[in-house]
Amino acid sequence: MKKIELKGNANLGGLVSIVAVPPTAVYKLSKIKNIAEFEYDDTHAIEIYCTDGTMFYNRNTEDGISISGSTPRIGADGEQLFRQLEVGYWLVVFEDNNGETRLAGDMCNQLAFRRTETTGVLGERNEIKWEFWGKTMNEPLFVLSIS
Repeated sequence: MKKIELKGNANLGGLVSIVAVPPTAVYKLSKIKNIAEFEYDDTHAIEIYCTDGTMFYNRNTEDGISISGSTPRIGADGEQLFRQLEVGYWLVVFEDNNGETRLAGDMCNQLAFRRTETTGVLGERNEIKWEFWGKTMNEPLFVLSIS
């Protein structure tokens, strides 16, 4: 009988970091099974700050991949970066609370970006809810090394 083994205490939910990388900034992406070696020009990458506990990754066969979060209100520089995210397609590097880094998307299947802004009602957050989403052929790869 085959058995799925759990990895110690690696069952913490949520994400701790998300970086969007445009396909044109990728130097190298090699895959062996579900492991990737990934090199990119970080001057064109965009790291997204999120409110603690608001970043999530979901994948299902029907809807594809969704990486989402909430960001507090931003200034003009942040607004410019969000606009840049909205017009392109992205590979997304994300790290979960268990220390695992994964890459969603590849050179043939990238993710799109969308956002919703809200002032909320009294007692709620004034925030931007955003999401990278798309259908890909493969599940996100575990990243062996990033350069």
